Amino acid sequence: VYLQNIVTDLLLGLDFRDVFVEYCRYVEKRFHAAPGFLTMNVPRLAAYLESCGIENAVLCGAVNKRGYLMSPDIASYERYFRGVQRFPMTAMSIFASGAIPAREAIDYIDQQGIRSIVFGASSRQHMQATLDIARGIA
Repeated sequence: VYLQNIVTDLLLGLDFRDVFVEYCRYVEKRFHAAPGFLTMNVPRLAAYLESCGIENAVLCGAVNKRGYLMSPDIASYERYFRGVQRFPMTAMSIFASGAIPAREAIDYIDQQGIRSIVFGASSRQHMQATLDIARGIA
């Protein structure tokens, strides 16, 4: 169960620790699932969740080799991925809105140690080709 990035990042900016903690408790208790957070700033959110004592969350954010939609910058994300990651990561916007070819995008995600992606496709063939590339790496 994911909290949308506009809500996540607003709460993060306002330092609403209690809301993060209660949201996690609610999702775990009500749905028996890990709470998820979409964000435009994965490194900052991860550090914040750790500081709140949250341990069982899933993060989802833009990750691509162009740094598209990655705040504050690509270098911060790459440092985060090289360090100890306490939260499973799902990458989105891996193609940077079509600026990166599928093979190149998936290779970059693989290099970051990410094993889960969300992607859009304009046709069934495009989706199948992307899945084939991803399966070849897995």
